[in-house]
Amino acid sequence: MKVFSHQFIVIKKINTEELSINLKGNEIVINENKLKDEEILMKNLSSEYENGIIAILDSTEKVFYIHIKSSVLYATRYLNGDTLGSLTLHIDLYSKRFKIKKEDYTYSIIDNRTNESYFINKEIFITGNKPINVLKNRIEEEPYIYMKISYLNYISFLEYTIKRKEFSVKTIKYQLYNCSPDFEIEFKSANQFIISAPKINNVIHISKLIKNKFQILNENMNEDMKYAIMLSINNRLFIINKENDNKVIIHHDKRAELLFHETNFSIQRKGKSFLIKGSIDYKFNIPVDTLLTGKGEFLGQLNWNNNRQFEALIEKNH
Repeated sequence: MKVFSHQFIVIKKINTEELSINLKGNEIVINENKLKDEEILMKNLSSEYENGIIAILDSTEKVFYIHIKSSVLYATRYLNGDTLGSLTLHIDLYSKRFKIKKEDYTYSIIDNRTNESYFINKEIFITGNKPINVLKNRIEEEPYIYMKISYLNYISFLEYTIKRKEFSVKTIKYQLYNCSPDFEIEFKSANQFIISAPKINNVIHISKLIKNKFQILNENMNEDMKYAIMLSINNRLFIINKENDNKVIIHHDKRAELLFHETNFSIQRKGKSFLIKGSIDYKFNIPVDTLLTGKGEFLGQLNWNNNRQFEALIEKNH
């Protein structure tokens, strides 16, 4: 079982077969062994619940994807778009070496040279590099990136890695915070993306940015940026900020070094809850109003006494 964080939802793994989904006090328990149909409409939701995957149940031969689509909570086996509750994948081919074939529940990637096939599966939701041993022997004139598979903020690339001499699926999960609707990023590979916005159009090589820790996006931008933009890619965090000299820069570092000048807090027991009090001196202007775990799970609301002092009440069941 793989559990994903999701806004407004508390998700708990009960055991290898059972999952608890709490939607504002309304608990739904899903037992994988009791899912008899290929697709089940679990609950109609309000529009505040965004589309996204919640969990993958895979302890049996049948893999179920628990997700929200168009304000409905589904349990489905489908990735191929054939049902109302199927996850919707977008697939872009960059080479004639491979073709896509629709299967009963998903798609297969077929190698036109060898007729070997690989089924698109739950691996596209697991970040990192996954080798595909059935695909072999890149030809010199072929590209290194053969395919892009997208589901919301999960992007996977079928690539050939020269160093390892192997084909693999490389998956990234990204999330943007505090950005305007006209701010966009487009991934060209697992190591490269383009930032597009008014007065900004830049190619970012992630490995270079990690090494250098910053890249200038605009030398002199007069337009206001009220808040710094946060971009997470897998386990890494990046900050896009307009500096005092009007330069717009994307920054990267270890999370604490990137975000804070200084932070301290104390925890007090308060009845059946815990009260966290402290101060945070941010390096950037970031509107923070919630407290999350390292996995992105909601803990509580942050209440600011001033621009540095805060309090947060955490319920004991967290």
